[in-house]
Amino acid sequence: MYTGNIKNGKNHGQWIWYFPNGKKKMEGLFNLGSREGKWRTYYQNGNIKTESFYVDDKLNGFSNTFNEKNQLISSSYFKNDSLVKKP
Repeated sequence: MYTGNIKNGKNHGQWIWYFPNGKKKMEGLFNLGSREGKWRTYYQNGNIKTESFYVDDKLNGFSNTFNEKNQLISSSYFKNDSLVKKP
């Protein structure tokens, strides 16, 4: 299940995917088919699983992964889809 808009045949604007239980599975913005800005995936309990940032459909900035208790377990930094730094 998902919600979102199409413009010129491409995903555009805010999109949200849902688990069968109705909680968010994934959400993010599209600009004419390209991922933009903050994207999140979720566990079925509603806590954030991953949070990443995109510019023109490429990872740019921090990409963080959390456990089901919402504790940060890894963080990496990307520039134009290439890993720059992983602590």
